[in-house]
Amino acid sequence: TGAVAVPVAGQPGAVHVFLSLANGATPDRMLSAFSPEADSVSFAGMVVRDGYAIPANGAPSLSSDGVYLVMAGIKGDLSKGRLIPISLEFEESGTATTRARVDAASDPHAGGEDHAMAVDLNEDGQMAPALEIDVLEGADGIWNVTLQTRNFVFAPPTDDPVHSYGSGHGHLYLDGVKLQRMYSETAEIGALPDGQYTVTASLNTNTHQAYMNENGPVAASSIIRVE
Repeated sequence: TGAVAVPVAGQPGAVHVFLSLANGATPDRMLSAFSPEADSVSFAGMVVRDGYAIPANGAPSLSSDGVYLVMAGIKGDLSKGRLIPISLEFEESGTATTRARVDAASDPHAGGEDHAMAVDLNEDGQMAPALEIDVLEGADGIWNVTLQTRNFVFAPPTDDPVHSYGSGHGHLYLDGVKLQRMYSETAEIGALPDGQYTVTASLNTNTHQAYMNENGPVAASSIIRVE
């Protein structure tokens, strides 16, 4: 739902597609995508071999700060408002079809126009945030995520966010697919298909920029295996 196709500067006939998903009680896997109006549709961001796991009862998104779609070879004018059909193939639920609306605006699922903007390490003389992650299997196949942070405070969402260094929220990803924002230290990931996955969390400001350190974004990952 809410699919947006953003034209790629300098690449005629190419768009990046961002959209949100909603899954039911059965874990699934997103395998491929296609469109009758594009020569090719591919996944970008973190590319995995056997498709992207979609947790049971999950509502992940394809967004510019994670995995998203690239459509190339689209014929005709990519003017604002054009609707481009696109289909996603899933292992369990089959084909889901929607239409992406062409828009020059930024990705609505990323939450900010410059999501990857670096935030100074020691702004106002404060220590940079740090992050560790624990992911443990719970009952009914649910995975419990706990973040341990330093020099960081989780803040609730607001309609008019204001940057305050050391304050913000987390973003949670599964093999690069953005699962949700985290406004507290804990979150749950629904049941998953069998396989090995990388769970990653990052820390972000109230205004959705990524906190950075000398190694890049402030993030932590854990590998889990579902059998």
